[in-house]
Amino acid sequence: CVSVQSHSGGYPRLATRTAYESFREWAITEGYKDRKLPAINGFVQRVQANASGIEYKRMKDGRYFLGMTITRSAHSLYSAPYASTRW
Repeated sequence: CVSVQSHSGGYPRLATRTAYESFREWAITEGYKDRKLPAINGFVQRVQANASGIEYKRMKDGRYFLGMTITRSAHSLYSAPYASTRW
């Protein structure tokens, strides 16, 4: 549900909190237990370790993933019949 884009000038950027909340929504919708999900710090570390092209940056106005955008929410995945199998 995310895309990776080259970033310049600090954009595109996505607040780590927003990314984490979207991840949790998706995971719970998929049936994962809430208590089994990583905390936000663990989530950020896992993204950093596994997502090439995405950079974590702490700025004066917050913490962000640079180069990451959310393409669709977990709710939108289940609110209508699937139009495509492309993920």
